[in-house]
Amino acid sequence: MWKKIIAFAGMVGVAVATSTSAMAGKDDWAPLAEEGRDRIDSVVVKPRIGRFEKIKIVSVYGSAYVRNVKVTFRGGKTRTYRVEKFLQNRKPLNAIKLPSVSTVITKFEVEYGNSRKGPNTGLVILNGLLGPEPGGWEVMESSNVGGDDREVLLKVLPGEDRVGQLRLRGWGETLRVRSAEIVFNNGKRQRVRIRDRLEPGEATDPIDLKGYERGIKGVSLRLRQLEKGASGARIDLLGKRAPRRRGQRRRDR
Repeated sequence: MWKKIIAFAGMVGVAVATSTSAMAGKDDWAPLAEEGRDRIDSVVVKPRIGRFEKIKIVSVYGSAYVRNVKVTFRGGKTRTYRVEKFLQNRKPLNAIKLPSVSTVITKFEVEYGNSRKGPNTGLVILNGLLGPEPGGWEVMESSNVGGDDREVLLKVLPGEDRVGQLRLRGWGETLRVRSAEIVFNNGKRQRVRIRDRLEPGEATDPIDLKGYERGIKGVSLRLRQLEKGASGARIDLLGKRAPRRRGQRRRDR
């Protein structure tokens, strides 16, 4: 129903990578971060992607014995998942369900141990399964934003469902959105002044579309440049159906 694109940037001294996964109907797994040490990894995860409902623990570049994984969620709550297993290279454990279907992960710690099966040569990655957006919002399109970008076009795939409201959400770096121009399927346009500062994970207030529910071709955004030293960001276009009000007519496409 909706197109999903995932952008990933690992932090804490790890290489930056980007992965994409398109079209609903497939599970969207995204690596959160990775770092290797002899006994314990403590990795801060900046909220660069979204909310997750499950995680998988994977060892890469070799095998590793993992005692447990401690996950810290937004708000400071933590949960420790006991593993006590020797992980073969690239063979993940079964998925672990998180406390809710829309959980933001801010940090994880991996405690390693010793095993007769082999040395700890691998690094541990957590892969997160993207959960649904709360409140009925769904991701229609996403785009990376470079440091010099002043305009961003979010094109929506033909055949996407009609929506009554839109929101914009940023990840990775602070974004300053000045205005948006919404292009409907029938060629008509709606201009919206926004002037919002979006910290990673924050979204604009809902934007009501003219008419009832409309088919969207795309949204053109005007932005301010990223702050000096920022490495890049991502912006999501979220859509939501609108409850029909008395006397409201459905517009043409």
